[in-house]
Amino acid sequence: MKDAAHTESSELEKLGINAKLDDERGYQDHLCTQIVFASDETDDFRSWKIFQDALTRSLPYFQTYQSAVSLAVRSLNSDPEKDTFEEQLTLHTVPDQMWRFVMMGAALNDVSGLDPTTRSALRMRSILAGVDVDWTNSHWARHILETQGWSPALKAGQKSAGLMWLLVQHADDDPAFQVIALRQLEPLAKSGQFSKPNYALLSDRVMLATTGKQHYGSQLSCSNHKLAPYSMDQGGDNADTLDARRSEMGLPSEAAYIEHFRKSFPKGC
Repeated sequence: MKDAAHTESSELEKLGINAKLDDERGYQDHLCTQIVFASDETDDFRSWKIFQDALTRSLPYFQTYQSAVSLAVRSLNSDPEKDTFEEQLTLHTVPDQMWRFVMMGAALNDVSGLDPTTRSALRMRSILAGVDVDWTNSHWARHILETQGWSPALKAGQKSAGLMWLLVQHADDDPAFQVIALRQLEPLAKSGQFSKPNYALLSDRVMLATTGKQHYGSQLSCSNHKLAPYSMDQGGDNADTLDARRSEMGLPSEAAYIEHFRKSFPKGC
């Protein structure tokens, strides 16, 4: 993990950014990333047997949903030799959204027959499946932006540009790539060719990764059973200042934003 952080920091330095990256994150290292996510869940299991039993019980639920994702992707009838850019983009976006729906956690609260430990194991399986998808998608998106920029996405229309942005937004294991994408987007957002709200959301993602702070309050966390923006920069803790920033970028008020995402977080937040 320390090697992964050092490598990513070196890439950011080449871009003129001196960032202190978390040396317990698996930047651009697939196995490290999986371990980081898995280690967050160990407190839910008081013994090895409890863990093994929950893992076994979660498997049929996971396999059912995994089959649904696979069938949804297969129904697109993809052909790498003939697919248009829009078709390739859809192929990457469908599994991204299907796994992220489960990764958020709240979606599992309504699944009948799940005890807490089985639900935790199922969520962990789903997160690791999502990590696999993000890994594949980020490499595909990086290749497109490094070789062609945002031109293919913009030519396909604002919807396609938004979907491409989604893949970049979820490429958190490669902050250097997100910086590259954000710099390409800056003139496009200023000229109205790209969504200002989406530009602001990616700005927060990049700022958090490189400075530990955010500007528009888009990244939320649950602390003391309260949902709030995570680690704001100077002035961002003032509600009026924050809402003014958000309004300038076409974003709703922070209160409305939090309410919109409340159902995506675990109960009690």
